[in-house]
Amino acid sequence: GRGVMSVHVFMTGDHSPTASTGWHQDPEDTLLLMLEGSKEFQVAGQEWGSEVVISTRLNAGEALFLPGGTYHIPGGGQPEASIMMGFKLLDAPLSRRQAAARAAAERG
Repeated sequence: GRGVMSVHVFMTGDHSPTASTGWHQDPEDTLLLMLEGSKEFQVAGQEWGSEVVISTRLNAGEALFLPGGTYHIPGGGQPEASIMMGFKLLDAPLSRRQAAARAAAERG
C-alpha cells in the first residue's frame, strides 16, 4: 500500500466563497474525502489551460482521487458549509529490485 505524507482539513462556512484557491496543481497524488456538506470540483489535465475532463459535486461520504500535477479547482456554485480532508500520498514503495537498481544508477 501507499503511505500518507500529510493530511489537510478544509472547512468552508455557509457564506464563504467556495473557490478560495483558484486553479492549481499539487505535486503529490491526493485523495479528497468529503466529510460534511458538498463542494463542486472541476479537474483538467496536467498542462495549464487544459480542457476540463471532470466536473462533479463531491457529497459527504464521497472521495475524489487527483493524480499529482493535475490542475483542479474546488468550489463554484452556491456557498455551502463543508468539511473535507485531503490526503497527500507518498509515492508507491519500490520493490527491492527497483531500489537496488536506483541505488546503482545513483552511484554511477
